[in-house]
Amino acid sequence: MLSTVDPTFPLDVWDLLLPQSELTINLLRSSSFCPHTSAWHALHGPYNFDHEPIAPPGMRVTCFKTPLQRASWAPHDIDGYYVGPSFNHHRCFKVHLPSKGACRDTAQLAWHPPALYTLPGASPYDDVLSNLSRLEHSVDELSRAHPSTHHSPTPLC
Repeated sequence: MLSTVDPTFPLDVWDLLLPQSELTINLLRSSSFCPHTSAWHALHGPYNFDHEPIAPPGMRVTCFKTPLQRASWAPHDIDGYYVGPSFNHHRCFKVHLPSKGACRDTAQLAWHPPALYTLPGASPYDDVLSNLSRLEHSVDELSRAHPSTHHSPTPLC
């Protein structure tokens, strides 16, 4: 997990990532006494991603302060790092704030993924070209399979 955190993530707080690593391992591992369910499901019940969403650990985020947490002309945000879901609050995240030296549960974040989080594979343009090629191949196969039903398109005018 430490190899995927943001390059500026403070490594002296790596232990804050342990709850999410335990969650991830137990969601991926099957239960020993019920192999069709995850170990997390066997211990805690089904995991609800809508209630406790997760993201890549150690990602740089901007945590927004509510009007009750700040003075009227104070900045509205504070920089931090996502360390895991907040298990005690609905749809909240646990964020480490280096400027405060503490963690905060928050529901409003702006995510700042590093460049290494780009997904491998083709660009959207390449996906469109690939899909068009497959469509053309399917139409050719269909016209070869049913030559009598193949009609040339009638002009619209």
